[in-house]
Amino acid sequence: MLKDTGSIPENTNFGIKANVVKSVLDSSSVDVPSENKNVISTSQRAKLITNGTYYISCWMTMAQIEKVRSKKVLFSEFD
Repeated sequence: MLKDTGSIPENTNFGIKANVVKSVLDSSSVDVPSENKNVISTSQRAKLITNGTYYISCWMTMAQIEKVRSKKVLFSEFD
């Protein structure tokens, strides 16, 4: 992207499936609460979802980006 446009993408968002998160937690022996099967309102569900959403931000310097690029992990050429 840097080579093609001269800029690094920002505000790139993605989600991770719950079963992937559960697998990571299980493999790391993290205790999680058991499933709650009680019926809850849409507003209660929305609040729980909002409280369970995490924002992760990556602030890399150009020197760090160059180091990663030199390892051909980021900004690789694709045929």
